[in-house]
Amino acid sequence: MDVSAKQVGQNIKEIRRRHNMTQAELARRLEMRPGPVNCIENGKNFPSVKVLQRLSSILSVPIDAFFAVPEESENMCVKEEPVVYSGMVRAETPGKYIVHPETISVGPYAELVRTSPEVTELPNNIINVLGGLIGSVLALEDICTVQKSADLPLFIPFDFTVEGIANAARQARRFIGINDAVIYDYIELLENAGLRILFCKLPAGMESISCYDEQNSNAFIIVATGMNVERQLFRVMYELGRIYIYTKKKYTAMVGNEIPYTRRNKPLTDHRAARLFAALFLQPEDAVRASVAQLGIAPDEWTWVLIMRLKHRFGVSAETFTYRLAELQLMTIELENHFRDKLKAHYKETNYGEPSESRRNLNHNGRIGDLLLCAKELHRSSEVESIEETMQKVGCEIK
Repeated sequence: MDVSAKQVGQNIKEIRRRHNMTQAELARRLEMRPGPVNCIENGKNFPSVKVLQRLSSILSVPIDAFFAVPEESENMCVKEEPVVYSGMVRAETPGKYIVHPETISVGPYAELVRTSPEVTELPNNIINVLGGLIGSVLALEDICTVQKSADLPLFIPFDFTVEGIANAARQARRFIGINDAVIYDYIELLENAGLRILFCKLPAGMESISCYDEQNSNAFIIVATGMNVERQLFRVMYELGRIYIYTKKKYTAMVGNEIPYTRRNKPLTDHRAARLFAALFLQPEDAVRASVAQLGIAPDEWTWVLIMRLKHRFGVSAETFTYRLAELQLMTIELENHFRDKLKAHYKETNYGEPSESRRNLNHNGRIGDLLLCAKELHRSSEVESIEETMQKVGCEIK
């Protein structure tokens, strides 16, 4: 099959971006002027065999990678019906920036932070959505010449136990510089640390998903719109927890054969461990104890109104806050069961609506919106229009 110069140039550009390399840096390593390299990437000139060989060496991929042709793909909208993939997600699918770690890939990719059984249950076309979003973010960072790496370390050595997860949450807060302080806008805090956080439409039943970008020491966290802010904030921290669990298993060997259990005697799966991480990150023990002590509330004195008021301070759902109070023995088991039953009934009736009006506003897609504006106003790149269109198609609202 004949491949156009435009397709070859696009492939070179995408592989270069995954390597966190600017066009100017690639030109320097090729010992070429930036202008001719720009013409190659934009499909105006076809690279010579000698240039292809040097590109292959510099970008650590076979020459065939530059001649890859993307499969025909449907419009990048999210389908509602789930399907089961017959195998792992392959790197040569239309969602070319995403790969499952068990597949064979060419060049660095953002790795899907999910176990093999979870990958097979992903909704139809979600890989295309993630691939399009991640490609758009990498392009914006490249256009604006900003760093792709996060200032927040995404690997923490810890034991895969309840105590180990608690330690990981404490270390993560320490890395960000907040220790036990209660912060109003965690999203802005994480974005300022360089994490890529996007809010967009996801398939029904999917609340969030994430990818680990090992090449750039960064990650992508994608959260569904349409949920209340407490749930969205929890899902951001849930995905951060899954990333730490993923890198822990990627870089260190699991010790022992015994399956760890939660405090409620359930197996500590990746999912449960991430939920625990999120709850502990958002509700540090010292901060919760101090808030309760300042008000002098005894474990058997909690009322519905008090729960609703204090849970806002930590930006969590009433269910999460109640669970945390009982875990720290700041609420009796009898009261926890009473409020849990009441909350379950409310969530069922309202489709997980919070029982009190939210006091928080999350700044959705703040860093991405800033990059898009800079690309428009300062760099006037020809790619900006297609990037914006890609984001709009998946409901990624930029304000």
